[in-house]
Formats: sequence, C-alpha cells, structure tokens
Amino acid sequence: MKWRGVFHRQALVALVFCLPLYLSIKEVDFDRPHLLRAGDYQLTPQFFRLISGGFWPAAHDYLWIRTLQLIGSGNYGAEALKESVGFYRLSTGLDPYFYEIYDQAAVNFSCLFDAPFAALEFIDKGIRIYERASPPKRYWTHPYSLYLYRAYVNAFMRNDWGQARNDYLKAAYSPGSPAYLQSMKKWLQEGDGDRKLAVKVLKWMVSTTEPGPVRKKYEEKLKAYE
Repeated sequence: MKWRGVFHRQALVALVFCLPLYLSIKEVDFDRPHLLRAGDYQLTPQFFRLISGGFWPAAHDYLWIRTLQLIGSGNYGAEALKESVGFYRLSTGLDPYFYEIYDQAAVNFSCLFDAPFAALEFIDKGIRIYERASPPKRYWTHPYSLYLYRAYVNAFMRNDWGQARNDYLKAAYSPGSPAYLQSMKKWLQEGDGDRKLAVKVLKWMVSTTEPGPVRKKYEEKLKAYE
C-alpha cells in the first residue's frame, strides 16, 4: 500500500538524520554545548537537505547559532576551526547568494582564528559570486568589503602587498563604495612604501571599527608597523 511506502521513506530519513545525532550525543560534554559537526559528517548541501526534509532553513539556522556560540566562546583552536569551516562551507553551498555569511566568515577567520587561507576560501568564493553571478543588489549592499578583507589578509597576514594594492583599488572603484574609500586611491597613487601605507590603512580601520576583538586585532597590527 502507498502509505507503507511513505512510512518506509520517512523512517529511512529519520534514521539517516538521527544516526549522526546519536553518535555525537554519545561523546557529549554536558559542561559545554555540543555542536553537530558539519565537518565530521560531511554535510554537503544535498545531504543536508535530505536529512532535514523541508525544514533545512531552520536546521541551517540552528547550526549557525551553534557555530556562533562556539566562536563566541573564545575557542579558536584547530578543532573549532575545523567545525567553523565545515559550517561556512555548508552554508555557502546551501545559499551562494547570502552575502552576510561571506562577510562573517572573512572577519572570523582573519581576525579571530588567524587563519588566512580559510578566510581567503570564503572571500574568494564571495567575490566570484559577485563578479560572475550578478547576485541581488538589495542583499549585496557593500560588496566592496570583500575586497577590503582580501586586501587585509594579503597585506597583513601573507605580506603580499602587490595583491593587496590591487584589492584596495577594486574596493575603491566598486559601485556604491563610500566616500572614505576614495582616500585609498590617493594613498596608492602617492607611491608610499608598504610600511607607510600599512600605517595609514590600519589607522583608518581602527577609526571605523567598533570596540571589540576585531578592533583590538587591528590595533595590535598597527603597533607592529608604527
């Protein structure tokens, strides 16, 4: 009968969904919230939609909240990095046009985890979406930020000032870039050395960032260049 087939399919979906949950609960540390490990279980977008049925947006938001809790706990070790990268890969695969995820991943991996290659993975993916896929402009109101993040990673984490200068220019010339970015053009045209340019850029970044761990990171970088 048809209802039996439906029941069997639902039971299979429930089994597939609950098995990784059961495996994770077995080792749960009740002193700290446990995160369903996107990296450990290879939660590809297709598999994630299958195991969560029609509720994948809610399941995604749950994982997002747990990932932010993990990052907010101040744990920036290798395991937390693996879990966070797994989530952001899943999220950008589920919705490639979700700008906030790229923006958030860029800040988290560059400033909190000190993981330049993880940061570049999501920055480059976001830039490819912006340049090639024409995402909805109402959601991508400040895409120039992705070029600024990439410039920061290349300049201050990889010491690649050639690429950083190109990204600063792209940020300045991106549609909708604010007036304060026009100063970038002048700095780059003045031909200042890398160290002098670094001080100018970092002072500007400190002045435009709210107090917190990200601004603290910029201030630490600035001290190293002054």
